[in-house]
Amino acid sequence: MNQEFHIGFPATGQEYFLNCWSVSGLESCVTVRTGGSRFAFDIGHATRSSINCDRVFITHGHVDHCGALAKHVSQRDMRAMTPATYYCPQDIQETLKNICKSYAAMAER
Repeated sequence: MNQEFHIGFPATGQEYFLNCWSVSGLESCVTVRTGGSRFAFDIGHATRSSINCDRVFITHGHVDHCGALAKHVSQRDMRAMTPATYYCPQDIQETLKNICKSYAAMAER
């Protein structure tokens, strides 16, 4: 399911645009846009809006929350975008790096 939300805070003038993608247990991705900043929370699916996010926060290592990380990296590269910054729990950091290296090696063949 894909849902878009617009949240405004009149007292501060701050607006947030959220795009939520979730298929329970299979894939999820939430993107937030405010001003010039774009963030993604979890990347179980590389949505169009997530590709524009230059900061991605991965909450944990289940595939429905991080399974599209390599695709996110490659899509930004194919579009000549600067690499994103990825944040994740320390205990899955090396595993995610290795997954991305493996995908990059396959792409070179």
